Amino acid sequence: MKEFSINKEIKEEYYADTVDANATVLEKGCSIDKAGTYILSGDIEDGQLSVNVSGDEFVRIILNNAKISCSSGPAINVIKGNVILTLAEGSDNSISDGSSYSDEELTACIYSEDNLSINGSGKLNITANYKNAIQSKKNLYILDGNIKLTSVNDGIKGKKSVYVMGGKIEAKTADKAIQATSASQDEGYVYIAGGELNISSDSSEGIKAETIVEIDGGKINIEKSEEGIEALYIRINDGIIDVCSSDDGINASDGSGRDGTKPVIYLNGGEVSVNAAGDGLDSNGYIYMNGGTVTVDGPENDGNGYFDYSQEFVVNGGTLVGAGSSGMLELPTQSSKQNVITAAATEEFEGVTASLKDSSGKTIMEVSPKKRFKAVTFSGKDIVNGETYTVYFGDKEIGSVKVETTTSTIGEVSSRGGFGGRKGKGERPDGEMPNGERPDRQRPDDMTPPDGMTPPDGEGNDL
Repeated sequence: MKEFSINKEIKEEYYADTVDANATVLEKGCSIDKAGTYILSGDIEDGQLSVNVSGDEFVRIILNNAKISCSSGPAINVIKGNVILTLAEGSDNSISDGSSYSDEELTACIYSEDNLSINGSGKLNITANYKNAIQSKKNLYILDGNIKLTSVNDGIKGKKSVYVMGGKIEAKTADKAIQATSASQDEGYVYIAGGELNISSDSSEGIKAETIVEIDGGKINIEKSEEGIEALYIRINDGIIDVCSSDDGINASDGSGRDGTKPVIYLNGGEVSVNAAGDGLDSNGYIYMNGGTVTVDGPENDGNGYFDYSQEFVVNGGTLVGAGSSGMLELPTQSSKQNVITAAATEEFEGVTASLKDSSGKTIMEVSPKKRFKAVTFSGKDIVNGETYTVYFGDKEIGSVKVETTTSTIGEVSSRGGFGGRKGKGERPDGEMPNGERPDRQRPDDMTPPDGMTPPDGEGNDL
């Protein structure tokens, strides 16, 4: 089984953003063949800025109210060399290309065969008419800047990795907004630790990685997507994340399969809101929640669920609320440390608040779903053993339950979860018996998450 990790260290050279008084002034339609610092102002109309330097040398290009357009290829083409694009303070820069390239191997308005970094506090507007907006065949670092891009294909694309550490990004794309494509070990990941991202994808993922999407901070708003965030492993440690999707919201998927490696979603911190027409949290393997606040507005149709997993969903901490249809309900598993209450009604509700109250009538948790719903799941630290809780949808009492086990249910709950998930939509889990019975079982050795992905204190290892 493969192990995947993220290198969170970035070389200091990529952060350099001061305007050097000794920088070489670039002329229109120019080529850079020596390492150094350059500055570009004014227009390059139907021309190209290209870079081709030897070895691992660095080239820093300061864009100071520059406008570059190229009708037949990338406006900026890095053939070789580590390039830093610095957006000068107070500057407004624009880059655009044509709808066809003379060399179809080049696939982005800003294209690099090497490492590429963007920093500085200025503005960068990109209009990608051929394929992608920004692409690196190695590592792509977005460290700062006010970047606004529109693309007929992908937005920000790296092969080995994409880092977003700061700045403000507005991306409107026909395909994936942010993507890392390599499936090799320790590559193909998207790492976000800061900045503000506003993403709209017409027909694909908002954020997609072949291996890992890890979020340590920042504000992410995926206002339109087919699937919001997708990767083999998804780790959310901090940040404010809003996802709206026409299919699955947050999806841990193994794609075509990787040596039996099971996908994992980790919810460790931050504030996560999902509004999904398909499954809200969807893993083809495991889901582990250890902290943070997660609110899921799931599907209205019974063909999907606000939670969907094939192995187990372990809740050890944090605040979790899910609401949506009841036809494909999957509950967190009994191996959870934190108590869970799910209530379901026979009728749909809309425009009302679902609340969980204790025996004194105090509201412990509540949510106002954005869509029609029949079921709601609550989990939080204030749901304690031995207490009796009542769930209301609006003014209607759905029922009460005394918490005696980790997973408690009220009303018309017909769930495939609680003691384990299902293998896929409409498929019976391995070992499931007729009439909803399940034999005692332990997770097979080949189904354990990879090293570095196990829950704290080994939690979540028993079914």
